[in-house]
Amino acid sequence: MKPDGLEWSLIKISDSFIEQTNGIIYNLSETIQAKTAILLNLPDILANLSGIILITLFAFLLSKILNLKTFNKPSFPCLASRIPYNELIDKEKILMADRAENILYEMGFFQYRVRIIGKTAKIEILPNDFQKLINKKDEILKSFFDIGFKDVLLDLKGYRQGSLNEGIIN
Repeated sequence: MKPDGLEWSLIKISDSFIEQTNGIIYNLSETIQAKTAILLNLPDILANLSGIILITLFAFLLSKILNLKTFNKPSFPCLASRIPYNELIDKEKILMADRAENILYEMGFFQYRVRIIGKTAKIEILPNDFQKLINKKDEILKSFFDIGFKDVLLDLKGYRQGSLNEGIIN
């Protein structure tokens, strides 16, 4: 006997979570975009945006239900934004930034950036997390040195978006 729709979905999710959720998300996205465009008489670009917003919410809720550890991880811009203007962006620097930020995440920090200046890591965290970072400084230094940094700095201005843009005159 063939399982009903719900049982079949549960079997597929347990067998191949990524395959099934990709299909669900794609179909849901297409449906939302089409229905939104028709109901609200929106241009395609706005219908696509509404689909993206709802799919993001769906992905968040699904990851929360499945108890994935990244369900509440904040979104981050491209890792290239960790490297100052006019510096060569290469794979090594991108990987260093990614590894350093993953270390901070694993240590319980949730709002941070690791800026790469040569072989120096400049950590930006929220000011109320400074003491937590200082308490873990030995572990952070060892981990960052293992990645390849020669020096590690704490930005006393704290985390702020667009800090690489400070001082640039338009």
